[in-house]
Amino acid sequence: MVYDPDRFRYLYFAIDIPLMCDCISNPGMPVVPDLGIFRSSDLLAVDIAYVDAETNAPGLSVLKPYCTWNIPVSQGIEKFKAMNPMVDTTIQLKGAVKNILGSLEYALIKI
Repeated sequence: MVYDPDRFRYLYFAIDIPLMCDCISNPGMPVVPDLGIFRSSDLLAVDIAYVDAETNAPGLSVLKPYCTWNIPVSQGIEKFKAMNPMVDTTIQLKGAVKNILGSLEYALIKI
């Protein structure tokens, strides 16, 4: 089988998105409402579409230690960066651009 990048498709199921990586045993509560499913043949475009959707979505209240709730992060602010300053999604996106892994352009089609 020959590697053919045109045959790859990327799917993002942007559902129940926690602040911490969902690869750990207790990632926590969702920080944004369900955003839907993103699909593309362009790895970078689907990443950027997701980050833009997450940024433009309203934040959700999250239960903090000692049973207090935080104030939701406003629309237009990247939720992960606002809630955890050590997280910077632009590093991954800039690396993808530098390595020519895809396009910065995307068309979001809602169905």
